[in-house]
Amino acid sequence: MSASSVAVGIDIAKENVDVWRLGAKLDVQRFDNAAEAHSALVAALRPLCVALVVMKATGGYEAALACALQAAGLPVAVVNPRQARDFAKSMGRLAKTDAIDARMLAELAGVLVRRDDLASCIRPLADSQQQALAAMVTRRRQLVTMMLSERQQLQLAMAVVRPGIESMIETIRKQLDDLDAQMVGHVQAHYAELDKLLRSASGIGPAKSFCVWCLVAHDRVRNGETQAQSARVRGAAIYRAGKRRENLAAQGFRNGGTAIAD
Repeated sequence: MSASSVAVGIDIAKENVDVWRLGAKLDVQRFDNAAEAHSALVAALRPLCVALVVMKATGGYEAALACALQAAGLPVAVVNPRQARDFAKSMGRLAKTDAIDARMLAELAGVLVRRDDLASCIRPLADSQQQALAAMVTRRRQLVTMMLSERQQLQLAMAVVRPGIESMIETIRKQLDDLDAQMVGHVQAHYAELDKLLRSASGIGPAKSFCVWCLVAHDRVRNGETQAQSARVRGAAIYRAGKRRENLAAQGFRNGGTAIAD
């Protein structure tokens, strides 16, 4: 990082974000976590020679701002919260406020920017289609977990409560059916080429192609991969599906946590 470069740390909350600019003689600044305020933050950072912006993953609250910064051409790294905590401990910073967190993230950015493998930390976020599919995959996992729980309760339930549990199971099954149809339509609308490629493998039909794509999209695919990287991921997914095609639908993808309901 050159003497004129600025490392930026952003602490994200649901309602607001705190920004610390290491290398610029500016105090911590707070913005609303909303689209209009994101534009104001972009405008504030553009005149600076920003080497890297670091923020923690916060369950989705960071996504819109990270996309806005990247769209403005700023390098953004979204780090695991555990990594940020470990860095703070290594620096002897145990106090915790939003401003302190923002400064610590800026200091982490100042360290990362000196690394030779910095490019591995900066990856474009998933586009809107990938984010939508990931949200549906997450919701499906939640429904499957609820279904398994209700089925277990049904096995031990007394007769007086069984109708309510059975009704809940039927409701969850209907939601799963509706969500499956929505996900299949989404994959066919946005990833028809990959769907065709997966189905070209022996033993991969429409259902298994959809399941493999969910695994790839949820765990491995990153927007901006090179063609060779993308091909390796797709090939590995097809190979795994072929090796496990008999139990794929029954067991789901354990690594991705995406179960396949009957």
